[in-house]
Amino acid sequence: MVVISNVNIDDMVEREVSVVLLSGGIDSCVATTLEAQEQKDVYLLSIDYESAPSKMEISARKLIAEWLFENYKNVKEHSQIKLEGYMNLRTIKKDGQVPQGYPFTRDEAFMLLGATWLENLLLHNDNYSSGKVVIATTKEDTKNFEDIRPEIYYHINGILKTKYANKFGKKMEVSTPLIDSMKHEVVSLGLQIKAPLQYTWSCYGEGPDPCKECDQCYWRADAFRKAGISDPAILVPKLLKTA
Repeated sequence: MVVISNVNIDDMVEREVSVVLLSGGIDSCVATTLEAQEQKDVYLLSIDYESAPSKMEISARKLIAEWLFENYKNVKEHSQIKLEGYMNLRTIKKDGQVPQGYPFTRDEAFMLLGATWLENLLLHNDNYSSGKVVIATTKEDTKNFEDIRPEIYYHINGILKTKYANKFGKKMEVSTPLIDSMKHEVVSLGLQIKAPLQYTWSCYGEGPDPCKECDQCYWRADAFRKAGISDPAILVPKLLKTA
């Protein structure tokens, strides 16, 4: 696990802490910026799990994290986990029943990995009173992938209620700040809060340019079109290619 730190000495005041899943895409970029603006301590968690993780996605999350460190001192660390053996994301459509890119129970696993770090933070820091694992699921995601419907988070929260942190009065829960938002609304929100959308990467391909053929490329283009905004990522392609 690689850890990049931005830890400062803070007043010993009880406060909330968040572990945010950062993929390098639009949604996680916006969700992370929202959390940072709440003035709580924020920790970023990125997880590599594919047989060939995209260099563009890794570059994107690196640039997003660096931007957050520079602009928000309450963003403390960016940890990157590589799952040995990997899970394969690249599903094929099976009789029209399995969508492209279906991620094999991925989000549930990622939320619990985030909870592992969160509980560690809560139990080792007296000034952390409660915490959240933040995942940037959108309304469209819940429609496109059946395994990340809202009731899933209810069940994950049920698991978190059984953890030791609760015995010390420190509540853990999953937070889905974008779950009622369509993708174009997330884009508009990102522009409003000045999230670094220019550094994000959405394509399933290896780059250096988006393939413009996968579902993610289509959804991204459609979101910016509906939001009436030019995609800022196309204005700074060299940043992603060289990061």
